[in-house]
Amino acid sequence: MELNQETFCVYLEFEKHSKNPAQIFSTMSNFIETMKEIDSMLVESLNIKIKQDLILEDLEIGSIKVFLKNTLEAIDNNDLKKFDWKSIVGKFLHKGKEAILCGLNDIPKIENKQDIQAIKTEIIDLAKDTKITHLDIYKPIPDEKILSICSKVVENTSSLEKNQHIGYISQYGGVKIRDDLKVISSSEIEEILTKNILENEIIMILKVKKPDYLGESMWELRHEDKAIAAKIVDKEWLKKFQNKKIAVGPGDSLKADVKIKVMYGYDNEVVGTSYAITKVHDVLRVEVQKQLELFDKKEKTDNNALT
Repeated sequence: MELNQETFCVYLEFEKHSKNPAQIFSTMSNFIETMKEIDSMLVESLNIKIKQDLILEDLEIGSIKVFLKNTLEAIDNNDLKKFDWKSIVGKFLHKGKEAILCGLNDIPKIENKQDIQAIKTEIIDLAKDTKITHLDIYKPIPDEKILSICSKVVENTSSLEKNQHIGYISQYGGVKIRDDLKVISSSEIEEILTKNILENEIIMILKVKKPDYLGESMWELRHEDKAIAAKIVDKEWLKKFQNKKIAVGPGDSLKADVKIKVMYGYDNEVVGTSYAITKVHDVLRVEVQKQLELFDKKEKTDNNALT
């Protein structure tokens, strides 16, 4: 199929008789979704209101080639209707996707903010080349969005086996994504985005939603109406729990010392918050909690009556 301003192709190369065929189609599906997210992110950088979507144009087998078409619709913007804006935006989307994928190929693993600056700069330059707004003002893509998209592309490649590759083609060129990209974990993304960290340790009562019986993952807890994932680093207590010397069930609560770490980004917004239980003082059973709640309620009622 011949490609034009509206269409592009994503492909997955594989050998015949490959095992786990479902995984091949799952990877292709996830890659298409990632391309759609990239397009949405790129449209935002143009600082204009456009509704963007993808439709299936064609499909070839051998290696799997999926031909997709960008559909673009202006939203309440009469200035756009005065010229051939769809071809301009289409070209920008093609080159923007290629810039991100080529930028990733240049970096085996993203480890700091500087690693994504070249990608951000190229996207802004491409946006400026469109000259699609009369004010010539374009929105830099936030670091967290670039990192999130890059992480998803890497995840798309991580499930591929030897001699399997995914790639992208437009009328302007193409890129085969290297198969040795290193996965970026969510904690690593937070670390890259973090400028300042504030820590505090307080006593909290946390309701247990889901205990961790193996001691290798987070406990799912709740404080008031907020869900919290916390790791218990009180090894002495954790050993007793895992040896069934202490029973904790869903609905019970832990009275514990909790270290709260809040990470702030370069714009002083919260990047993430982590919780670590450093000392478990007591396990409050569901029945005990109900008595405490009734006592608190009675105390508040009595105080109100006095006032």
